[in-house]
Amino acid sequence: MVAPGRLADGRQCVVNKDGKVVAGDPQEQTPIEIRFRAVPKSSWQGWMGVLAACAIVGTAAGIAGWRYGQGLLLADLREQMRSAEHPADALLAIDAALQLQGSAPAIVADALLHPDPAVGQAAADGLSTKIQQWQELAPAQGATRLQALAQRLEAIYQELPADNRPHAELLASQILAVVRSQQDRQSPVIESLCERIIAGVPTENPAAVAHSNAPTGGQPTTSSSHPTAKESGLLTPPPPAEASNDSLARSPTPRGTAGVGARFEGAGADPGQQPATVYTLSDFPQDGTRFEGNLDSPGPASTPSPGRLSSHAGDPAAIPSRTAAYTKPLGGPAPASTGSLAVATIQRPVPVHHATGNSKQSPTPDAPPDQPTGTASGAARVVSRIADPPLKRMVIDAAIPLDGIDQLPDTQLVRLLGSVQPKVSQAAALALKARGWPDADLELAFRLAAGTADTRLELLQQIVARDDLNPRQWLLWMAADGQVPVRTAAISLLGTMVDRDVERELRLLLNREPNESVRQVIRRALMGGSR
Repeated sequence: MVAPGRLADGRQCVVNKDGKVVAGDPQEQTPIEIRFRAVPKSSWQGWMGVLAACAIVGTAAGIAGWRYGQGLLLADLREQMRSAEHPADALLAIDAALQLQGSAPAIVADALLHPDPAVGQAAADGLSTKIQQWQELAPAQGATRLQALAQRLEAIYQELPADNRPHAELLASQILAVVRSQQDRQSPVIESLCERIIAGVPTENPAAVAHSNAPTGGQPTTSSSHPTAKESGLLTPPPPAEASNDSLARSPTPRGTAGVGARFEGAGADPGQQPATVYTLSDFPQDGTRFEGNLDSPGPASTPSPGRLSSHAGDPAAIPSRTAAYTKPLGGPAPASTGSLAVATIQRPVPVHHATGNSKQSPTPDAPPDQPTGTASGAARVVSRIADPPLKRMVIDAAIPLDGIDQLPDTQLVRLLGSVQPKVSQAAALALKARGWPDADLELAFRLAAGTADTRLELLQQIVARDDLNPRQWLLWMAADGQVPVRTAAISLLGTMVDRDVERELRLLLNREPNESVRQVIRRALMGGSR
């Protein structure tokens, strides 16, 4: 509360409730002006904000530019690996792509589309090494990279040349084995992808192929009309389709660790010479009729040439590393003196033409009916190349004299045991006998070489029950050369004793087997062996 008052000198004033003078005469009061000045920020603080904003924008632009540049690099490498005119350029692109980090090396799978076999071989070798390296990473990182590679393989599988499909299937098997070996299987989609590749199931949705062009991505788009390998029962080896004997489907204990699949290639043949007449075992009549060809002299359309065991006339050292000619030592429970049978790489080509003569058993029993036939002397043909150059169907050059049969490997001699020509059969038997083969093994080889389907099925059951033989070698022989029910039974039995060598041979057979039912049995055996 204020009240008017008067000072001692008579001037008026205003006094508050405490008796203090708060204002004098309004006419004598002097106005007071108060101003406030804000202290400005330092200049360095403003510049720091500008620099921070520029850094954020620059980092974002740099990341975007790096990703764009990486995309261009991957696209260029992919195109170079696919369709480089010179194989050397494709090999350089493969080497550069394998040096990339993350899942980018998955684009090396596109090199399998190159028509040159050496490029596909180099890509398969590089990716196999990468899979082994990714296995050592953390489970999440390894699964991401394995999935990227599996997606790419599945997307391009149907476009691959026939020679390179075994590479894709081997890589899928390796990925599947790595995933199943991990305790925490984080990515089941990888198993589905690998099973589809091994089973050869096509990808019908074009979006899946387009989406897989990126080195990384989500799960592949697949058509629901095709069941996975698990759903279609590819993981359980079935009993033989045409064999009624239940004992053929039992699981024998694998015996012997001897390497199988030894390849035998000729060397030193003159490339300039005309190819000699080529006969296979089935060219010799099986019904007792006279063979119209002559092992001692070639037909009129051929020129005598030095003995050679295949149509590959180059130096075996020039063959790519994984397919170079080699011979593995034989071993197993049977002693060396028993003459254990070495099974060679046998191809069952589809578009190949053989001189069938008057034989009762064709080398491809289920070949198309319109396949040309003829006598051995008038229509003998050189077996066509089906896959990599060193992988040939084993043949006998007609220019090899009869007394040179003892120079042939066991894998060809056992096939000659079924010849109805007494001299040929006797010479092959004497050669095997001289190498230490016991009479029991010779008798078994005789019966397998010339036996009917029922006889061979019965012998397969006996082979897996014997302890003095390595059954893998004999089963692979019948899996390559037997009739359809024999091949089915042999492959089903091999599915219980798959090792790396057997797996390799089964994959080669899968690529050359013309009968789809037998191909399904091979796929089941491979799926069971990859567990």
